[in-house]
Amino acid sequence: MRRFRLSRRTFLRGAGGIALALPLLEIMRPRAVRAADDAPKRLILWFTANGTVPSAWTPGPNFALGPILEPLAPHKQDLLVLSGLGLNAGGGDKKGHNRGIACLWTGLPPEGGNDGENSYATGPSIDQHIAAKLAGDTQFATLELGVQVKTALPRGRMIYAGAAQPIPPEDDPFKVYTRLFDGLGESAAELEAIRARRKTVLDAVMSDYESLDSKLGAADRIKLEAHLDNLREIELRLDKLYTLPDACEVPDPPPQFNIKNNDRFPELGQLQMDLLVMALACDLTRVASIMWSHALSSVVHTWLGHTEVHHTISHFGDGASNDQLVAINAWYSARLSELITRLKAVPEGDGTLFDRVVICCGSELGKGQPHYNSPIPFVLAGSCGGYFATGRHLDFAGASHNDLLISLMHAMGVQQNTFGDPAHASGPLPGLTG
Repeated sequence: MRRFRLSRRTFLRGAGGIALALPLLEIMRPRAVRAADDAPKRLILWFTANGTVPSAWTPGPNFALGPILEPLAPHKQDLLVLSGLGLNAGGGDKKGHNRGIACLWTGLPPEGGNDGENSYATGPSIDQHIAAKLAGDTQFATLELGVQVKTALPRGRMIYAGAAQPIPPEDDPFKVYTRLFDGLGESAAELEAIRARRKTVLDAVMSDYESLDSKLGAADRIKLEAHLDNLREIELRLDKLYTLPDACEVPDPPPQFNIKNNDRFPELGQLQMDLLVMALACDLTRVASIMWSHALSSVVHTWLGHTEVHHTISHFGDGASNDQLVAINAWYSARLSELITRLKAVPEGDGTLFDRVVICCGSELGKGQPHYNSPIPFVLAGSCGGYFATGRHLDFAGASHNDLLISLMHAMGVQQNTFGDPAHASGPLPGLTG
């Protein structure tokens, strides 16, 4: 009797050609592969702007988390906090947002070595390099997400295909959603037309799901049902992002909401993180990035009671401003904690999706004032399948961050001992693997 097995490209299909990508189920994998439990590794690059407040960020004795990293306490043993790494290839003893963001993931200086409006990076970023080397069979080699990045200037670009070839992050969750999930169209108007034909995508494919359900084992059934529930929740949240008038009568389909609205920043970020988790769960990509605002960051954190933009606050240096910066950075730590929680909620093999993920978090500056590109506050979240020995704080005292990028390559299975500027690359950072 022939064993039933789903193709990795299987979709649930319903009326109107609507298709729903499935998560990576055990039934899709050959028996030998399933037994080996060789779920793929994943890399996420995470950016927040304007550096940090070192005294509130640096862990204390016995890996005691300070105020900024405290929201990550539930995942403390999954962290590697790295102090002392500088963007040396970009001029670590120099200043500049553009210089820092160009070097952050490329390990290279910007064009002309300057911090001006043409200071794009001079080579590929680590995520693109890793994806090209892995050359996997995912639908998307990489996924670039943004949260109100807004600008195409160097300060708004951190991912590069090559020299002066920035890859823009997608700020619009509607476009991310339609790109990731086939059959949903390319625009808000098309998405609205689909919604008019059915309550949700899930309703259109349920008959196909019921047929598939009888062929699944208990573990796959639980995983698929959780996947469908998560997607339904995302769809409902997408609907809520439309700004409806107060009038009681049903209006014409509204235009896409204003993704540049400062006060929607937290909502947009949460939705982008959910879409990121879904993309990884479906194995649509294994390499992704999320850029919160841009280098400098013009976001006003009104939900924290602030009235000045993040960048302006970072210049003041007084006690009250430092308190605000601590609150801002702690808020981003809480978002990272949420992402980790979401990843841990997705079952995979004998563990969770998070088990084979590493999230590398960085900024373009060490701290907002005096704008030096060293040392940079780096945090690794996740062991990447046991490669990193987490639950520690390590101080590298001036080492080049290029070696951290090399460590990411090794964790993802790319065995090269240089990346970016060879003058600042000596191999993987010592001690990360225990």
